[in-house]
Amino acid sequence: MSVLALTKLLMYLGTALLVGGVAARAWRPDNQPGGSWLAFGAGLISIGSLIQVGVTLFTLGYLTWPDVPVYLQQTVPGRATLTVLLGTALLLASALSRWPTWLSLLAAGTLLWGLGGLGHGATHGPSVRLLHAVHAGAMAVWLGGVLNLLGGPEERLPALRRFRPVATVCVVILGVTGVVATWEHAGGWPTLTTRYGQLLLLKLVFVVLALAAAGVLRRFLAQRKQVYGLLSLELVLLGLIVTLTASLSVTPTPAHGTVPTYPLFG
Repeated sequence: MSVLALTKLLMYLGTALLVGGVAARAWRPDNQPGGSWLAFGAGLISIGSLIQVGVTLFTLGYLTWPDVPVYLQQTVPGRATLTVLLGTALLLASALSRWPTWLSLLAAGTLLWGLGGLGHGATHGPSVRLLHAVHAGAMAVWLGGVLNLLGGPEERLPALRRFRPVATVCVVILGVTGVVATWEHAGGWPTLTTRYGQLLLLKLVFVVLALAAAGVLRRFLAQRKQVYGLLSLELVLLGLIVTLTASLSVTPTPAHGTVPTYPLFG
């Protein structure tokens, strides 16, 4: 995995902790996760964003401090990074200060809109960028929800019942946005002759396995059996999916060739 893919993975995991954590507060009656959980997610997003900017500038040969504001202000991915950091700060502040729900949603939307402008989203119009943002948001809520279930509360079965419809909505959104985004980036259905197609196929395999684990989890839930092992399996599969998504975001697509995610200054 490349350094840029690793930075995207940090940002995705941080988004799952922060956005997914804030969303979990809506279906968890114990007002969890706490501020330290959310702050850790915000920290991962910030670290990933800063490393990504540094690596990009180093790769392009822009090694002086004045190059940093130029990159952040005059390039699409630079402005997207600023948007991510702004949304992250606002969402963390809204969660810690108990802002109204609509302000939290606006902050989360700002973060996700910035995230959608990185990777392949940097080279497309607003509609595709919105598609990426919605896709990232659904994955963050799903992954963040599973993480919250594993981290508590002690009574997992009632919490899992409340989370189940949320996860179902996330799966539907991920399916629709994933198909549309794949068609857009590959100019049709990708073939296995490209790295993009191979990574996408592997991602789909893990998605199917995660859905299968979730289906078995529902049966165990109906029978009030132990669900910790299945939740752990679902978490591992979702982690692999996010890792592959980070790699896909910096992999050239069949329809657009190399990924001009970090264009030279114009």
